[in-house]
Amino acid sequence: MSREAVRFGRVPKHEKVRMAEELARVTARTLTDAVQSALTDSDSVVESCFTGFSRLIDNVKKLLHKPPAQSVCPVGRYFLIL
Repeated sequence: MSREAVRFGRVPKHEKVRMAEELARVTARTLTDAVQSALTDSDSVVESCFTGFSRLIDNVKKLLHKPPAQSVCPVGRYFLIL
């Protein structure tokens, strides 16, 4: 690439393609490494899933055992919405 091309920001097409391919390779490698490092400690993954599901079950049980709230109908005060 000439000095003027660098100076004025002109990059040949084949150079752009090469740079884009390299960026895609690095991005894919980085994502793969991140997923792999997150899954290396399988005990912590299982524990996190178990804790999350336990909390979800507790919240659902609370919602199911909670009596439904009665609210006043906006049309008239003598009507109830169940």
